[in-house]
Amino acid sequence: MPFHITSSDIDNYLHCLSPSSSSSNTKQNILSSGRHLQLLLSALTEPSMLLLLSKENCPIDPIGSVNVRNKFTLIDLPRCQQTLQNTLDNESKPGPGLIAMAKLDQNVRKVKRGWKFTIIVELLLDQTGTDTGNGSAIYKQEFTMLEFHKHPQQPSIPPPNATTSINIGSIGMFDIGEEEPWNWARISKDYNPIHTSSTAAKLLGFKSTIAHGNHIVSKAIQQLSDHKIQMDKGMKGWIKVEFKRPIIVPSTLEIKMYPQETEKEEQLVEIWMNGKVATTITFGNEWQSS
Repeated sequence: MPFHITSSDIDNYLHCLSPSSSSSNTKQNILSSGRHLQLLLSALTEPSMLLLLSKENCPIDPIGSVNVRNKFTLIDLPRCQQTLQNTLDNESKPGPGLIAMAKLDQNVRKVKRGWKFTIIVELLLDQTGTDTGNGSAIYKQEFTMLEFHKHPQQPSIPPPNATTSINIGSIGMFDIGEEEPWNWARISKDYNPIHTSSTAAKLLGFKSTIAHGNHIVSKAIQQLSDHKIQMDKGMKGWIKVEFKRPIIVPSTLEIKMYPQETEKEEQLVEIWMNGKVATTITFGNEWQSS
């Protein structure tokens, strides 16, 4: 499907980060930050995934499934930034440029709680103007969906005993307000009732409405930025996210960070709720040296 971005989209993203409008971020800050750009594009390309889920032959039941893991990859940061800037500069005369494509990975995995499906969403640079989806990818997102299913019981194997512990440091706290899921729904078009209706969420087994996972990640990135923690280190990078527990709104969340291993270009961040890990975020750098 054709992909368009407008100044209003970035305004909506900024509002998701800070509904009180107290953030020092600007539109240019968002475009220049590879990490924010990954989450902005995640929201704006999500309609292509929702379109795939709505197809009659899609094997995933969107009501009986949950998003448990995401990975975002900026394949070509400079080209992506330049293309988006050109689009914003010519909002009144949109032309051929970008296409959002979603497809289902054929590798379906059987897990303890059911089946795991992966939906791949790519943002393609369409230089032909034909909308055929044959352009070069500049951004990629992988959604892992868990569809619950009871498999026949298998003998359980006790987990190994933990023998080591790693100190993690608290970075700070942030809140997710009761009405904030509506902000992310407006930008991502994900109006799943578990995010917007406490009654529907309770009927589906949750205590109340739950936050969109990627919204939480974007707010965590903003907190890291506010604490002057630099997560952008080059021209290409990825983010892996695992959703351990649903985050009920409203909630106060804590960000904790592991010491970075010097031999790895990775940084692990955890989001805690009520004394338990709710979300893990791994920032990876496969950066191209200049």
